[in-house]
Amino acid sequence: MTTATGKPLQIVIPATLEALRQVSAKIEDYIAQIDGVEEPEIVTYNIVLAVQELCTNIVKHGYAGESGKIAVDLELAEAPLRLIISVRDNAPHIFDKAGWAAPNLDEPKEHGLGIWLIQQLMDEVDYQPAPGNNRWRLVKQIPQRA
Repeated sequence: MTTATGKPLQIVIPATLEALRQVSAKIEDYIAQIDGVEEPEIVTYNIVLAVQELCTNIVKHGYAGESGKIAVDLELAEAPLRLIISVRDNAPHIFDKAGWAAPNLDEPKEHGLGIWLIQQLMDEVDYQPAPGNNRWRLVKQIPQRA
């Protein structure tokens, strides 16, 4: 169960909201090449949504109007089959994971649900901040048809 190419994919885009469409399209194409995915539309939607939320946060809050780049790497791993997504940026504003708390869903919120949503959609979420080299690692188990 591999992709048609069997190779990792790297996507590098400018840190703009307009460029995020490129990431979505390439993720969709990559997942479409995986054989035997159970409910591929749902799997694809969830992964694309999580990466879009993350990259949107990087553009809006990390770069906050400054120019820069975002690198997204996709790699398929087996046993169990999973998609590993690494997102890197050199944004000057670093996410404060120690100060983040899950939202209270009983209180209506207009913003601030992105990280929580990413955690709900992905099986693993890890963040390693460093000046000039912020790294996110998202992992999604890929269910296979029987």
